[in-house]
Amino acid sequence: MTKVLALRVNPINCLPRIKNEPAAVDIFRALAHLAHLYSPKSLTRADTALYNDDREEYVCDQAAYQDAIDVCKVDESERRYAMHWLTRLIGSGLYWLEEDESDTTSPDMLLDLAGRVLGGHASLEEAGAITREFRFPLDEPVLLHKADATAHPAVLPLEIIEISLRDDPLPPSDSRSEANRNSGSGSSQDAAAAVGVQTWGASIIVSDVLVRHPTLFHPALACTSDTPLRIAELGAGTGLLGMATAKLLRQQKIQAHVVLTDYHLKVLENLRFNVDENFPASEATKAVSVAVEHLDWLELHRKQTEGFPEDRNLPKYDLLLLADVIYAPEHALWIRSSIEALLRKPTVDEANENAPRAHIIMAVRGSGKFEGLSDTVEEAFKPRARSEASVPLLSASSTATPSETMPGTPALVLEPVSGEGKTNAKHSDLLRSRIDAISFQEVSASAELKIVNRRRLDKRSSVGRNDEHGYLWFEITWCH
Repeated sequence: MTKVLALRVNPINCLPRIKNEPAAVDIFRALAHLAHLYSPKSLTRADTALYNDDREEYVCDQAAYQDAIDVCKVDESERRYAMHWLTRLIGSGLYWLEEDESDTTSPDMLLDLAGRVLGGHASLEEAGAITREFRFPLDEPVLLHKADATAHPAVLPLEIIEISLRDDPLPPSDSRSEANRNSGSGSSQDAAAAVGVQTWGASIIVSDVLVRHPTLFHPALACTSDTPLRIAELGAGTGLLGMATAKLLRQQKIQAHVVLTDYHLKVLENLRFNVDENFPASEATKAVSVAVEHLDWLELHRKQTEGFPEDRNLPKYDLLLLADVIYAPEHALWIRSSIEALLRKPTVDEANENAPRAHIIMAVRGSGKFEGLSDTVEEAFKPRARSEASVPLLSASSTATPSETMPGTPALVLEPVSGEGKTNAKHSDLLRSRIDAISFQEVSASAELKIVNRRRLDKRSSVGRNDEHGYLWFEITWCH
């Protein structure tokens, strides 16, 4: 956030000092701004129109302004200062203002507005969260490219899919979270790590597309099978997309295990609440199960890039869903590594159209700190140069083996034995390391993740942030 925006947005900087007896119009601007931050329903239509007209004079970069607003909302020190200022303002009675002010800026009207803002904020604090109701398909369909709409015609669900979500308030910026456990940094970054407690535009848009055109995501979403589908949503947040998928499959009586994953502890707590509300134990079915699990992309990325052998205990999925999960340049690389670790590789006889796949949907923003993040996805999924993995040598061992002198399958080489008939432990460890490294190299060379489809979805006026211009959709699968 620039210093200029901070002066305009942060209550500590922008609220007029009461001891200076500010003018009525300045008090109105301050109250309208606090209402915008903490209690939007406090403003009448006339108040909102006047506030918007005034704001347009200094808001040149809407995206940057919205970013500044978002950061300010989660800053506990700013909120406390604002509430204290409101209390003092009401206590003053605005004794210095004349009664002949206009209707909007008369002392009585200003005090009434201050009371509404303070009372509205208290109501939100007491509620602690907002419940949002979603019904799919949406009243107006999300428009697809003609080729996609023709190849995957819309099939409406048997019944309206209803999902109730709790959007928790973002955590205060002076709290420390596990997101910064290594860096030791505080605050606004901690709050940013918990954006998953809010429901964002991309998940709403893509949920509607999935409900109408399930085969666009995977053919198995529209046909029954004896083998349950394994589906995971990465960075699930409030869980809208994953739960919409699970409810659709339950309607269609298609067997599936759906796992909703995230990292931040507060997000996981809210996510479990939402799953319990929408999939109560009393309505559990054997056909479709829904679970919540913790997942650390960075940990998976480290293991992938540092050449760890494949973790065979990690679950493998037929379908991975990711909506609005990239809000830092490094996230795309972490996500690639996570998809490499979690997306099942197709079998030899599996048709291409039935192969496992991942879908990344993200908002397009033309300015602000999120501008250009779609480029990081393209960069992360570029074909990698074929280079030999680091393979440990057995030179540290005094025992020669066929794998050092002739070609062959390392897995078939017997462990060397010492003169006393006992296994040479050091040599055995080196041999296993070499076998694991070569095996990992062979798997990596056999298939590689690739973006096979790129789509764009239009922005809906009533969905998402104002700085969103549409949504990019990347379809990714294994290719040889």
